[in-house]
Amino acid sequence: MSNAEKQPEAGKTSFRWGRLVLVISLALNLMVLGIVGGAVLSRGGPSGPPRIDVLSFGPYTAALDQDGRRVLRREIFAEGKGVGNVRKLLRQDFEAVLAALRATPFDAEATGVLMNVPTDRIAGHADYVRQHVLELIMQMDDAERAAYADRLEEKLRKGPPRPDKPPRPPQDRAAD
Repeated sequence: MSNAEKQPEAGKTSFRWGRLVLVISLALNLMVLGIVGGAVLSRGGPSGPPRIDVLSFGPYTAALDQDGRRVLRREIFAEGKGVGNVRKLLRQDFEAVLAALRATPFDAEATGVLMNVPTDRIAGHADYVRQHVLELIMQMDDAERAAYADRLEEKLRKGPPRPDKPPRPPQDRAAD
């Protein structure tokens, strides 16, 4: 068999691998999209109704004291960047993805682009909140910043609240 006769077979193999990679990539993207979408769009459930912290900056916002969270919440809502607005835009993003998934013929490339939109929106919102949290931290004096660091450390040690596990008891810092 000459090299010329083997070429079409090699092309078919690379096409199969390309298709396999595309399918796996699409499946992973759908999985991530489902997890993010479920967390963002869920109403109620075991963790209760969604709060402002749903799209916040995780433990960084959770470690703020009550006044800091109140200021952050006020700033975000005053600028029209509250969770409700983001959630509405995410719903529209997911509706576009659903329409692309149901389209005939299916366009995998366009669907992939649409699937990145909610992820980018969430990342943009997290960056927006991060900047506001940093501004609050910059306004703290040394004692307030140290107290914030202690609360942050505690949040990181405990991890996110889980309804199926009781909270860990606080550790004695002097023992470290």
